[in-house]
Amino acid sequence: MEAQVFQALLVFVYTDTWPEVEQEDEPAMSQHLLVAADRYGLERLKLMCEDKLISHIDSNSVATLVSLAHTSSVPK
Repeated sequence: MEAQVFQALLVFVYTDTWPEVEQEDEPAMSQHLLVAADRYGLERLKLMCEDKLISHIDSNSVATLVSLAHTSSVPK
C-alpha cells in the first residue's frame, strides 16, 4: 500500500470522513482505497469509494473497474 493511500485510510478511520484528495487524483485514490477498505472490512469506506468511482466511469476506466470488481469482494 502506498504511503498516500495509507494516510488517506488513517484519515477515514480516525475522522469517519472522506480524506481530502486532489480532484484529478480522486479516481485513482478511490480505487486504491476501495482495495484497502475491502482488505480491512471498512464497509462504509467501500460504499464511499464506490460512489466516487461511479461518477468517473468512462470508456477509459471500464476495464480497470471490472478488473477491480473481480479482485475484491465488492458485490457484482
